[in-house]
Amino acid sequence: KTIYARRPEEERQPDAAAAWAKIDQVYGRGTMERFTKWSAAQVYDRLINDQRVKNLLRTPEESTKPYNAVLVQEGEVNPEQAEMLLKGFSKIGARLRCTKKTWAQKF
Repeated sequence: KTIYARRPEEERQPDAAAAWAKIDQVYGRGTMERFTKWSAAQVYDRLINDQRVKNLLRTPEESTKPYNAVLVQEGEVNPEQAEMLLKGFSKIGARLRCTKKTWAQKF
C-alpha cells in the first residue's frame, strides 16, 4: 500500500483528504507531498519517529500524567492586539509583553 501520488480531493475522498490535512497540520505543510508514492509503512515509521513531535508529546519528568497535553484556548481576537503580537518582543507594549510571558509560561 502506498501514499497517494497527489492530494486527495475533498469531494471524492473526504476522509483521506481530512487525514492528509491533519498530518500536514501536525508535521508541517508539505509533509504528505514529500511522501507521495512511498509505502504506508515507511511513512508511518518516519512520522512516528519525528523528533519535534516526540518532544512536544513527551511528558515532563515531574509530571504524574501519562501524556503531555498542549492546551489551546478559544476566544475572541482583538485585531490590533493580534497584529502587535506578530511584531518582535521588544516592539510590543509592556502590558502585552507581560501577557505574552504569561501565555508562554502556561504553555
